[in-house]
Amino acid sequence: MPKSFKIPDRSDFPLNFKFGSACSALQIEGELNRKGAGLSNWEHFLRKKPVLQDLKMGNGFYEKFQEDLKIAKTLGLKEFRLSISWSRLQLNGRGDLNHEGLDFYLNLLKSCQDLGLEPWVTLYHWDHPQALEEEGGWTNRDMVEAFSDFAEICMQLFSAYVSKWFIFNEPAVVAGAGHFLGVHAPGRKGMRNFLPCIHHILLAQGRAFRRMKSIDSKAEIGTALSMMPVHVPSLKGSNLKANARVDALMNRLFLEPALGLDYPYEALPWLKKIKKYMEPNDKFEIQVDFDFIGVQTYTRLMVEHKWYIPFIKAQLKTAESRGKLYNAMGWEIYPRAVYEVLVRLKSYKNLPPLYISETGIPLKDELQLGRVEDPKRVKYIKETLFFAKKAMHQGVDLKGIFFWSLTDNVEWIHGNKPRFGLVHVNYRTNERTLKASAHWLKSWLGSKKSEFKQPATAVLGTRE
Repeated sequence: MPKSFKIPDRSDFPLNFKFGSACSALQIEGELNRKGAGLSNWEHFLRKKPVLQDLKMGNGFYEKFQEDLKIAKTLGLKEFRLSISWSRLQLNGRGDLNHEGLDFYLNLLKSCQDLGLEPWVTLYHWDHPQALEEEGGWTNRDMVEAFSDFAEICMQLFSAYVSKWFIFNEPAVVAGAGHFLGVHAPGRKGMRNFLPCIHHILLAQGRAFRRMKSIDSKAEIGTALSMMPVHVPSLKGSNLKANARVDALMNRLFLEPALGLDYPYEALPWLKKIKKYMEPNDKFEIQVDFDFIGVQTYTRLMVEHKWYIPFIKAQLKTAESRGKLYNAMGWEIYPRAVYEVLVRLKSYKNLPPLYISETGIPLKDELQLGRVEDPKRVKYIKETLFFAKKAMHQGVDLKGIFFWSLTDNVEWIHGNKPRFGLVHVNYRTNERTLKASAHWLKSWLGSKKSEFKQPATAVLGTRE
């Protein structure tokens, strides 16, 4: 951190700069198999794993969304990013709607409107009906049309309440973790799953964008991409080539085709095999004139050349092995990543405005005597604000920041142990408790001062 580090005041950001929180349906709603909803690919993937119980329980948002929205409002946040569970809205991904699910989302969006929170809706945050997965999911080109239909349905149902849309959330993770490594749903592995997944998601994104715009041309539609700086321990040639390969895989793979720049074949020659899944007009259909792009970054990657690693010929050097501070997920605590990613994106021509659509830090927060002290999260937020403002000084067209997340939630295969929330959740009772970071952010958003005096109580509801 530079010696001149100074937390910017709220007044240092434009008046219309957006500050909000982000969440996803599957991580907070719980019990997707109730209320008429269908089985999701994630429930099926985790069916034999203990963490499934955490996913089914969620954090009580289905019943307590009114309380959570009021908390967001109380903190001074004006944007609320959420996702629609495809399984909750359509049992099998096609055909009739689940009216209990529809009523839930309509009530949620109406409540946002009533409280003055602007909803930003993500159409695909990693989950889809298992019925579609059994047809091949993203490895099947038919999924493109099924998703486009879903996007059109959501636009027709919710456009009265929603004007800001993310089509996909972190498609690189869906493809890499879910369709190459097999550690995320649906658990598919290898190039024969990875390559068609990439192409079909990009194709679905372009097709969905155009169909949504045909319904509401004034809607603002973007997508959310996971991006992170890639560093190497030395500048020797083999490491630099490893850096280029990892960067192409993590940061360029889903961005550049959407911008009309084609796949990064020069860094990843094996990617040319993706042409097997392409049809003549696909390149043009994939290109999208987004209204904005969401950037999601939590850390950096340190990699070094390893000739024996298939395809990528690079290996990750963990934060722990390098003696760096790391969080509850083992990621290096590196808020400067926000600055590095944003400034790097500035080099692309005709890029739309940017939002930090997710950033945050997972910790092992504990509720003690009715309070949750999370000084590392407070520090992370302060430094994120500093580096976001620094990027804006460099000419980056940054329009807002969404913190992940408002409340603790279920972190996919890791269950509910890592806690990302500004608000602590007691998973036995689902009681909410504002953490010190929530109080700090509330004070910062509501005042020109950067510091604040800790309130006497940090609790909503009954103390544990």
